[in-house]
Amino acid sequence: MGPDGKPLKSCMSNSNLRSLHCPSDEESLGVGFGAEDDAGSASTSPPSKPMKRNISFQNIEVREYERAVGDHPCVSSGPPLTIGWKHTDVVSVSLDDYENAKPEARTRVEMMIPRRERENILRTEANATTGEIMKATKSVNIIKGNRKKTAATTDMHHIQEATEFVNRRLKRVTSGKDKDQEQEDLWENAHQVALKKYMNGELDPSLIEESGVKPPTSITFSPSEEDNGLSF
Repeated sequence: MGPDGKPLKSCMSNSNLRSLHCPSDEESLGVGFGAEDDAGSASTSPPSKPMKRNISFQNIEVREYERAVGDHPCVSSGPPLTIGWKHTDVVSVSLDDYENAKPEARTRVEMMIPRRERENILRTEANATTGEIMKATKSVNIIKGNRKKTAATTDMHHIQEATEFVNRRLKRVTSGKDKDQEQEDLWENAHQVALKKYMNGELDPSLIEESGVKPPTSITFSPSEEDNGLSF
């Protein structure tokens, strides 16, 4: 307030006030707006053109690795082949020369190496001894045998589950009982067996007391129901 009691006017002009304008998020990020100039006006900038990306190939570098005795079991017989850590010097070839000189791709059958040829490669190129070749062959045969056992066990497990499922369904159909009735019969049989053990002194009496079932004073078994049930 001034001496005359009236509010004081701001010493900043309208242009100065406009220069203090805070840009919005869109203006700060430059999305749809240009940077403000000295006069405070916003100018739009044309959209930037997408950058072109060119990929080119010039030379191909090739190096050959040594071959050694492997341990992969996926061979018909004999020792498997693998590559080692040693390799030849890098050979640089022009891409055009490589494409012009490369042969046709081999088929899967053509890439298979017979056992005799694999053994010959290991002896001549990898300097493998007969003992090393025999050891690798034996190890591979053991792994192949374990794989066969695992596969056979898995298949047999599925067959057993399917057989048990079919037997349960057939038993329900022939007996005329549903699943709930079958569970009740199982609980009843378990209860009768527990009472039988109690009368023979094979069961802890505290278990019967905790269950809330009053044990019978006498119990008799019929010859045909000695294992499956009780008669009082």
